[in-house]
Amino acid sequence: MINHHELCISKAPLMMSHSRKILYFLVLLLFLLSMNIWIGWEERGYKLQLLIGVLALITIWSGHIKLSCTKVNVLTFILVVVGHFFFGYQPSIFIVFFFLPYFIIICLNDRDKVHLLQYITKWYGYLMVPSLIVYILVSTVGLPHFGYQQANDSSWALDSGYGVCKNYIFYMQSAFGDYTERFNGPFLEPGHLGMISALLIFVNQFDFSRKGMWFILAGLIFSLSLAGYVLLVLGFIIYMFYRGKIGGKYLLLTLLLFLGIYTFGMYYNGGDNIIYEKILSRLEYDKDKGIVGNNRVFGLIEVYYAALWNDTDTMLWGYPKETMQWLFESGSRGAGYMLSICSYGLIGTIISVLFYLVYAAMSKNKRFALCCLLFILLIYLQRSYPFWFSWIICFIYGITSNYYTNKLQYSK
Repeated sequence: MINHHELCISKAPLMMSHSRKILYFLVLLLFLLSMNIWIGWEERGYKLQLLIGVLALITIWSGHIKLSCTKVNVLTFILVVVGHFFFGYQPSIFIVFFFLPYFIIICLNDRDKVHLLQYITKWYGYLMVPSLIVYILVSTVGLPHFGYQQANDSSWALDSGYGVCKNYIFYMQSAFGDYTERFNGPFLEPGHLGMISALLIFVNQFDFSRKGMWFILAGLIFSLSLAGYVLLVLGFIIYMFYRGKIGGKYLLLTLLLFLGIYTFGMYYNGGDNIIYEKILSRLEYDKDKGIVGNNRVFGLIEVYYAALWNDTDTMLWGYPKETMQWLFESGSRGAGYMLSICSYGLIGTIISVLFYLVYAAMSKNKRFALCCLLFILLIYLQRSYPFWFSWIICFIYGITSNYYTNKLQYSK
C-alpha cells in the first residue's frame, strides 16, 4: 500500500522560505568544504565547519524546519561519531560543534533531503561553468591571478605538501605533479572533483534532464581523472543492473564507447594525443603495480601494508601513529584502502564505513541502497574519505530521493 504522506514528499513543491534557502546554502558549503575547496585551506575549513553547524542549527530553529530522529538516522549518526574516533579524530573542547553538521545532515527530514540533493546538484553543476571557462582561458591565453595560496587538505594528519597555487577564484592552478594541465576547479585535486562528480551523477541516477548534470559531466571529463572515468563507467553498469537492463544493447553501447575511445587514443596522431598520454598510458601493464596508473600509494606504504598481515595486532589496529608519522615525513604517502588499513587496521577501517553498511541495510529500498553501498566501497578502494560531507550527502540523500521517486512512479 502506498503511503499518502510519502507521495506528498515527492509530488508537492517545497516552499523555499528564507530560512530554508539559508540552510540549503550552508549544507552546500559543507559539501564543497569537504571537497577541499580553497576557502577552507590554511586551517580555515575546521573553523568554518564549526561556524556553519551553529548557523544551520539556528536556521532550523528559527525556520521551524523539521528534523527526523528516526532509528536509522540516530544510529547512523552515532556510528559516524564512533567511526571518527577509530579513524584518528582527536577530540577537542569543540567536539559538540564539530559533530553538529553531521547530525543536521543525517537527521534532516526526508522532504528536505530530496530537495537538497536537487539543489546541490544544480549549484555544483553551475559552479563548473565559470570554473571551466577560467580554466580554459588560463590554459590558453592566460589571465592575471589574485595571488598565491598554500594548498593543503582538511585531514588531521600532516601538511599535505601540495605546494602553492595561483588563485583564480573559480580555478586554483597548481604546480603539483601534472595538475597544471588538468581541471580541478576551485578544489585541491582533479581526482577529488572527478570522484564526487561521478558520485553525484550516480545518485542522480544518470538523469541528465536534472539541472546541472551536463556541467558536472563536463567538469569530470576535463579533470582527466582516471578514477573518475572508471567510477562513472562502473556506476553506469551498476545502475543498469539496478534497472534490470545490464544486458543487450546497453552492454554493447558501453563496449563500443570504450572501443571508440581506445581506438582514438591509440591511433590518432600516432598516439601523440592527450587521451593516450593522460589515460591509456596509465592503463598499460606494469609488473609491480598491475597498471601504470595504480599510484594511490607510493614510497614504503605497500611494503608496510604487506608486512602488517604477519602481525595480528598490527593487522587489527594498524601501525602506531609515530610509525605513520615517520612514513609521511620520509615521503611515503597515498590514499585508499592500503593507507587506511596501515593507519587504522582492519577494525578501524571497517568501523569507519559501518554507518554506510547499516544505513543501506535499514533502508526501505534496499536494492538501490546496496547499489549505492557498492559504489561507495569502490570509491573507498582508491580514496578513503568516508566522513566527507559530500560522500554522506550523496549516499543518504540519493537513497532517500530514489525511494520517493519510485513511490511517485508507482502511484501513476
